[in-house]
Amino acid sequence: NDASIPVIYGTRMIGGTRVFMESSGTDNTSLYIAIVLCEGEINDITSIIIDDKTVTWSGDLADNTQRTVGSGDGNFYKDSASLITVEPHYGTDGQSASTLLSTLSSWGSLHKLSGLAYLALKFTWNQDAFGSIPKVQAIVQGKKVVAYNSSSVAQTAAYSDNPAWCLLDYLTNARYGKGLVIGDINVPSFYTAAGVCDTDVTAYGSTTIDILDCNAVIDSSKKVMDNVREFLSGCRGYLTFTGGVYKLL
Repeated sequence: NDASIPVIYGTRMIGGTRVFMESSGTDNTSLYIAIVLCEGEINDITSIIIDDKTVTWSGDLADNTQRTVGSGDGNFYKDSASLITVEPHYGTDGQSASTLLSTLSSWGSLHKLSGLAYLALKFTWNQDAFGSIPKVQAIVQGKKVVAYNSSSVAQTAAYSDNPAWCLLDYLTNARYGKGLVIGDINVPSFYTAAGVCDTDVTAYGSTTIDILDCNAVIDSSKKVMDNVREFLSGCRGYLTFTGGVYKLL
């Protein structure tokens, strides 16, 4: 598939792109699919929706861990059996090949999809559950990003929906972003902006929320400048170039 791979910052629902599909078993009753969601490493996948129905799994979804449908799920647990097995991969560069897909001779140990967050899925045909190839969506806690402290020291990459740190990741990432070195960035300005974005405000219903968050699906096929504008418009920001470095206001 030649579709572009998106980058998820914050939390979003996404459909992904099928990059592998093969049937197997007696009368081809088993369907195996690999669906690339986005660039990795992501923080978590909190929910999977099949044909617009949220699946109840046998346990919490976790990286490189197989789960079947829980017995309480009336949509995809039929005749005392799970119709779906899922094995999420969160997109580390060093992740191993899917053991679920490796039961097929066409998926080997080198098929790692390194650096990509994806779902490996096995569907068992049931006419009451599936009318065609299932539509798969997932709620993804997106890209782990590097934040900096007040002394401009980099912290361990972690999940964040702060617009300043998400923009910094995009500007400095050489795989899908601009690829700037940190020396091209006025880090204290990003730290200050991150604090502004984290300012607590009271929303409708007396719920306390951040004044500005970033929950975005970035299209990696677009120009870098267009994506930067999307970040900035979402956080009311300005990116200036002064004294040879980029500064976020």
